[in-house]
Amino acid sequence: MRLKLSGLLQGVGFRPFIFGLAEAHSLKGWVQNTREGIAIEIEGSEKSLGDFLNSLKENPPPHSKIDEIETCLLPSINYSTFIIKESDPSGTGNSQLIPDIATCPDCVGEIFDSSDPRYLYPFTNCTKCGPRYTVTESIPFDRACTSMKQFSMCSLCEWEYTDPENRRFHAQTNCCPECGPQLKIINSAGESLGDKHKALQMAVEFLIQGKVIAVKGIGGFHLMAQATTDAAVLLLRKRKHRDEKPFAVLYPSMDAIQNDCEVSSHEEELLKSFQGPIVLLKRKGDPVISKQVAPENPYLGVMLPSNPLHHVLSHFMDTPIVCTSGNLSEEKICTNEQEAIKTLGGIADFFLTHDRPILRHADDSITRVLLGHTQVLRRARGYSPTPIACNGGLKKGLALGGHNKNTIAWMEGNKVIVSPHFGDLEAASTRAAFTATVNSTLKTISSPVEFIAHDAHPDYVSTLHASTLKAPTIPIQHHVAHVFSCMEDNQLQPPFLALGWDGSGFGLDNTIWGGEFFHVTEKQIKRFGSFKTFKLPGGSQAVKEPRRSALGVLYEILGGESIHHPLIQRAFEPRELKNLSSLLKNNLNCPITSSCGRLFDAVASLSDLRQVVSYEGQSAMLLEFASGTPSSKKMYPIKILDGKYTPKNRFAPRVVIDWSGMMEELLEDCTSGVPPGVVSGKFHNTLAEAVVLVAKQAEEDNVLLTGGCFQNRVLTELAVEKLRESGFNPYWQRGFPPNDGGLSLGQLVAASRPDKGML
Repeated sequence: MRLKLSGLLQGVGFRPFIFGLAEAHSLKGWVQNTREGIAIEIEGSEKSLGDFLNSLKENPPPHSKIDEIETCLLPSINYSTFIIKESDPSGTGNSQLIPDIATCPDCVGEIFDSSDPRYLYPFTNCTKCGPRYTVTESIPFDRACTSMKQFSMCSLCEWEYTDPENRRFHAQTNCCPECGPQLKIINSAGESLGDKHKALQMAVEFLIQGKVIAVKGIGGFHLMAQATTDAAVLLLRKRKHRDEKPFAVLYPSMDAIQNDCEVSSHEEELLKSFQGPIVLLKRKGDPVISKQVAPENPYLGVMLPSNPLHHVLSHFMDTPIVCTSGNLSEEKICTNEQEAIKTLGGIADFFLTHDRPILRHADDSITRVLLGHTQVLRRARGYSPTPIACNGGLKKGLALGGHNKNTIAWMEGNKVIVSPHFGDLEAASTRAAFTATVNSTLKTISSPVEFIAHDAHPDYVSTLHASTLKAPTIPIQHHVAHVFSCMEDNQLQPPFLALGWDGSGFGLDNTIWGGEFFHVTEKQIKRFGSFKTFKLPGGSQAVKEPRRSALGVLYEILGGESIHHPLIQRAFEPRELKNLSSLLKNNLNCPITSSCGRLFDAVASLSDLRQVVSYEGQSAMLLEFASGTPSSKKMYPIKILDGKYTPKNRFAPRVVIDWSGMMEELLEDCTSGVPPGVVSGKFHNTLAEAVVLVAKQAEEDNVLLTGGCFQNRVLTELAVEKLRESGFNPYWQRGFPPNDGGLSLGQLVAASRPDKGML
C-alpha cells in the first residue's frame, strides 16, 4: 500500500510513530518526509495493512493532525525491512509548519533529575516537545533545514536519534549539554560575563537584586524582573515607558498561581496545555505579587514555564517573575542579540542569551475562558501557524491585515494559515518583519495568489504595501473583515446579523465607523444599523483622551453649551476648551464617528474614571471593571430610529441607535454623584439591550459579536445572555481574536465571496 498524508505531520514525531506502527503490524517498507507531507509504502498481508491504516486514523501521535490520506494498493516488491528514508525536498507543495510545543513532562523530569545527563540543561527537548516553527528554515522538517544544523550531535544524542526504542528517535532538534546550544550572559555593551550554568546563576542573582534581565526564549526576548517587589516592577515600567499597562507574570507552579488567582479546571487546562499561553485570571484579594504589575486591574495575565529555560529560571527563583515581551511598545519582539542590545539596551541591565538562532519570531499567545470556552486574544506562540479548515469556497489569496495587531493570512491547499502576531505597523521593526514575511510567503506557497486583500483605509502600511505586489488588490472594509473573521471562526454560513464594534475603522462614507450592524446573506452584505454619530474634536488625539469623546458626545446633544457643562469643565483647562470649542464650531479636524469604543471613552470620562489614557483601551477596561457583574437590570433609555437608507446612499444604515436619551440621563447620574460602578452597570445593560432591539428588527436567528469592544467580558456575557433569552443564537470569536489580530482571516474570507465583501 502506498499512502500520501497531508496535515500537521512534521515535527511531531510522525515518522518514528509510523516506524513503530509498522513494526507492531509486521510490515516492511519505508516512511519519508516530503514538501507535501508524509509518504509511506508498506508491504504485508491485506489484514495487516488494514489494521495499520485503522490504527493510523484512530490513534495518531499527539499534536499531529491528519487532514487527508490518499491510498492505493500495488503489487508487492518484497521489502526486507522498514526504514525511515531521507526526506524528499522536491515538489511544489508545502507541508504545514507545526507551532512550538511546550516542554513535555518527560523532559521536565530529566531537567530536574540530578543523575540525568540533561540535568538543568535549558534546551532539552524530544519528539513530543520543543521549538518547531521558530527554528524552521524550510520544509521538509529535518535538522539541516532548521537553526539546529550548526550543532552536530554527540555520540549520546546520535544513539538516541537512531534507537527506535528511544523517545528521541529521529528527533530533529535533539541535543544535550555536550553538543547543543549554550547560554551566556552579556551586558548592554555586548561583553560576556559568563556562560553555561554560570550565566544562569548570574541571571538569577541579578533578578533577586532587583535588576531587569532580557532573556532570549523560544520565539524572541522577554524582559524579566521580580514580580513581588514594587521597586523592580516600577524600574521596568520607568525604563520601558509603560506606565500602567499590565505585565504578564511567569509563575513557578500551579500551586503558586492558585495562591494568587481563582483558577477553574478549564483555566488550569489552558495553563498546562502544549501551547503554553498567557491566561487571564481573576486575582484573589491579596496576591503575593506587587500591585504595580497590573494597576487597577482585577485580572492577571499568568503563565507557567513553557520552555526549559523558563523552567530552570523559575525553579531557582521560586517566585513569580514579570515576563513581558522584549520590545518597545507594540513593536515586534526582538529575536537576536544585536537587535536586543540596540532596542532594549536602555531597559535591561543584562542579557541572558544563547547561540541557537531564532529564525521566526513568535510572541506569547494570550487567552482566557469566556462563557465556558477558550478565547484567544493574541494568537501567536503555540497556536500559530496551525491552519484551520475552510468553511468552503475560499480562493487562493493573501490578506495583509490591518495597521495594529497585524497578522497576515493565506491559503495553502484547502487550509487557511494565519501568521503569528506582528504588532503595530507604525514601528519600523514591525514593518520590516511584516514586509519580509509577506515576501517570503509569496515565494514559498505552492501556487500563485489570485488576489491581495487589505484594509480599505488608504494610508495603512499594509494597504500601501499591497499596491507594490503583483496581484489584483481587493480592499475590505475594516468591520466587514471583523464580521467574516467571526463567521469563519465559528464555521458558520449566512444569513446572519453581525456586530462590528470597536474603536475606529475607515468608513466607506468617509466617516469613522465603529458601532456597526451588518446583515449578511450568501449574495450580499448590507450595513443594517449603526450608532448615532458625533464629532471627535482633534481627531486621532481623542483615542488618547477620552475627555474629547465626552465633549463630542455632549456637543451633539447640547451644542455650544457643552463646553460649560461641569463634567466637561473639570476635565479640561480653560485654554484647551477654548481651542476645542473653535474646532467644533468651525468643523476643523473633527471627524464624524459612530464608534462604540469612543462611547465607552465618553462614559469613562463623564464618570471621572479616566480623562487621559496611557495605553489603548484603558478607559473602556476601567469602565468594565467598575461595573463588576451588574447585579441590577437597570438601564438607560435608548431608541431605534430610521437610518434613512436609500439606494443612492447605500452606505447609510437602515436603523440608528439613538443614545441621546441614554447620555442625558447618564449626565444626570454623574452630576448627582451616582457611583461609577452603578453608571457603568446601567451603560453595559443598555448596550446589551440595543443588541437585542436591532436583532429583532433584522429578524435573523444567528447574531455574531466581534470587534475590539467584545474583548469586554461584561458586555459579551450580557449580550449573549439577552440574545439567548430572546430566542437568538449568539456567536463570538474563540480561536481568533475579536480585535484587529483577526482581520487578515476575515479579509481572506470576504475577498473570496462573489461580492468580494463589498457593501
